[in-house]
Amino acid sequence: MAELANSSHNDGALRGAALGDDPHGEYHSGLDNTDESDFDEEPYGSDESANLSWIAWFCSLKGHEYFCEVPEDFIEDEFNLTGLSQSVNYYVEALDMILDIEDDNEEPLDADEIEAIDGSAEILYGLIHARYILTRNGLHQMADKHENGDFGVCPRYCCEGTYVVPCARTDVPERDSVKLFCP
Repeated sequence: MAELANSSHNDGALRGAALGDDPHGEYHSGLDNTDESDFDEEPYGSDESANLSWIAWFCSLKGHEYFCEVPEDFIEDEFNLTGLSQSVNYYVEALDMILDIEDDNEEPLDADEIEAIDGSAEILYGLIHARYILTRNGLHQMADKHENGDFGVCPRYCCEGTYVVPCARTDVPERDSVKLFCP
């Protein structure tokens, strides 16, 4: 198998290599070098994206092509989330953001807290996605994306446009980026 490093998708998509914290305690989303024009959709909360769920919006962002939409019933099943609360800061708030649950009794959050929760939601969704794609339905969704060529093609001449397969070497956030393999 030939390994192709994918430098444009350094955000750990497929989230076997999900987003996370660096050893110095700083959060890096992997989207540091993007600007607002790099997104396929309007920012979350705008009029045009108001009808999108957080999951649909997140998966539609540029650089998130390797994600499939995880059904909310999978996310709501606590068994599927076992152990994730210790891995993600602001776990409850991030889960509520992913599931579009708004608590009217909450105090308003400042911009720094919202940014931290948003980052935690990205990490949490990546970790949930990594678990989901190991299920029967998740494997089918990823197989469909592969068959449609959503992950791209091998650039080598002899491969004649063979569809590549994304693969993560680890499930530890920010440890390594997703690699593309030509089968």
